[in-house]
Amino acid sequence: MKKILSKEEHEKKKRRNSLIVGGVLVFLMLFSTLGYAFSSKSSDNTALSKTKYHGISFLNNGDFWIGQTADYQIYLKNKPTEGNSSEIAKQVLDYSGKPLYLVSQEYVAENLVMINLGAGGANNIALRTQRACFENMPCEIDAPIKTCEDNLIIIANATTPSITEDKNCVFIKGPEENLTQLTDEFVLNVFGI
Repeated sequence: MKKILSKEEHEKKKRRNSLIVGGVLVFLMLFSTLGYAFSSKSSDNTALSKTKYHGISFLNNGDFWIGQTADYQIYLKNKPTEGNSSEIAKQVLDYSGKPLYLVSQEYVAENLVMINLGAGGANNIALRTQRACFENMPCEIDAPIKTCEDNLIIIANATTPSITEDKNCVFIKGPEENLTQLTDEFVLNVFGI
């Protein structure tokens, strides 16, 4: 059975419930604000780092070093001051509006090429990009066989690091741990940086 309350007792109970609900809301608001303040402060500690290379500012977002030229957005895996000792003749225009074929033994390096030069990448330069097999190498995938008559980039493991050209082929070779850095060098050269 429910107890019959007087009007005064009913108001007193209503006021007490309102104070409890108000206190809980104030508590939640206070601690959510503090939580937000601490979380944004900790993310400030992992602030994005910057570097300047050949007049272009590069910003590290944790995954890539990203630089902006007048026409292109450049994505690198390594800090752009590292390496870059090779000179190749290939330029962005050599890939513009043409199919680009890739033979790669290193996924991250392959993705760097796709992001920077590939169709649908940051700059949408090539007409299309496709994995391929090179006529002079064993191939473990079902892909078309391409020669140096095609726009072909070969990224392969080798003992000595090098970036070389032969007609329309670019060979990016080196130890597996250096392939992303070599690919960064290639990207910087292609964009004239």
